[in-house]
Amino acid sequence: METKNNGGMGGEVKNGGRAIKTVAAFVIIIFTGTTVLFFLNGLGKINLPVLDSFTQTAQEKQQAQTVKYFSDLQEKNKNDTYGGDTPEQTMQMFIAALKAGDTDLAAKYFVVEKQEEMTQQLATGRQKDTLKLLISDVERSLKNGKELFAGSYQFETFDENKVAEFSFDLSLNKFTNKWKIESL
Repeated sequence: METKNNGGMGGEVKNGGRAIKTVAAFVIIIFTGTTVLFFLNGLGKINLPVLDSFTQTAQEKQQAQTVKYFSDLQEKNKNDTYGGDTPEQTMQMFIAALKAGDTDLAAKYFVVEKQEEMTQQLATGRQKDTLKLLISDVERSLKNGKELFAGSYQFETFDENKVAEFSFDLSLNKFTNKWKIESL
């Protein structure tokens, strides 16, 4: 390789650019080839046992995680006894917890998969002093409840023009027969 002296500031490589371009081209070819092999293997156009086992292992891992998630969720639902025997009763219990400032208890009236999130949101509402607005909206909605279908219920609030403002959805926990809040 030739170098040019820059007055003691180190050398400048003249032909190094060609080597870098060669390495980059090699990397691109390998990456493209690997991508094509994975794609063709996935389409069943070629059969590479190594790729099959890699794909199968990833799918088995994902399937095991999904089964565990739903198994844990089912167990949590079986043990979740918070909520009322009717949608109205659950909402009254929720309002009472909010009025008492017990946002941890209020969050337990939600479906189990949302309890952690709602614990944080309701605590933030308590800190920002916005729970009174929520309580007011929930209380107003209790006048307008309807069953959507078996195990699903909805409360709504309307403005002075009878346009829906808010809806509160509940579902029946089939394991405990307690009504749980799904969304506010």
